[in-house]
Amino acid sequence: MREGPALALMRGEGPDPFASVAPQDAAADRRGEVAANGAGAMPVVQLGDFHGPLDLLLSLARQHAIDLASLSIRALVDQFVTALEQARDHIPLERRADWLVTATWFALLKSQLLLPDKTAVAEQRVEATRDRLLEKARMQAAASWLAARRPQLGVDVLARGQPEIFGRQHTGDIVGLLRACLWLVRQPVDLPPPAPRRLILWRVPEAIAHLDAVLSDRPDGAELLELLPRQVFAPSAVAAANPDPGDDAILLRTTIASTLIAALELARRGSARCHQLRDFGPLHVRAASGLEQA
Repeated sequence: MREGPALALMRGEGPDPFASVAPQDAAADRRGEVAANGAGAMPVVQLGDFHGPLDLLLSLARQHAIDLASLSIRALVDQFVTALEQARDHIPLERRADWLVTATWFALLKSQLLLPDKTAVAEQRVEATRDRLLEKARMQAAASWLAARRPQLGVDVLARGQPEIFGRQHTGDIVGLLRACLWLVRQPVDLPPPAPRRLILWRVPEAIAHLDAVLSDRPDGAELLELLPRQVFAPSAVAAANPDPGDDAILLRTTIASTLIAALELARRGSARCHQLRDFGPLHVRAASGLEQA
């Protein structure tokens, strides 16, 4: 059985008829071969602007003399299957095998154009893998350095309570500490304000009891100032209670006020009577008689 040129080319036997032929010369040679072979020639296909045998289309595609992007692989498959059906009875099997090999080569060239070039993607993956390996090596080196430099808690040393303190080492500057203390001593000290002195005053309950006792002894009464308690103004008592001489006036005013309130309270109760002959005049206080109390 005679082998076709395509099968011989696939096994590496014989020269490549498309290796060193110019596009115009190859096309002319193919047309002559088609005319010489007659019924055994390649099927004629119509793809875009191209109209001719299939092997001529493959030759032009290999020499980059035709734009593969503008050719439809589906139209090629449809026309190729139709040609195989029509040539089933009068074309030998080996010639149809050559047709299949030629169509396969054309499909391979078309697939290489359609599929993206993965070389750059593969190089990026290789570079990323290399970077990860280098990072892993650096991390391992850092871990080894830490393990050699310092013991690990829970592995080399175990945790326990507070450490024992055998003594304290003073690393500070003693001279600087003394200078700071001296500076603080030289600063003016803000003394707290003095606490207010507690004055011994004549309270209202005491004034009521005193005035009631005085009116019992003196029913006719007297002016209010004459009924003031004499023991409050004793020099020894005043000096002991209020060392400041200026506090005597405060003590006198509060005693007069307490005695006046006591007189008004006794008058309200009905046990005393108060008389004042003129505005801002002296106030006379006397004990109420039995009929007035009734």
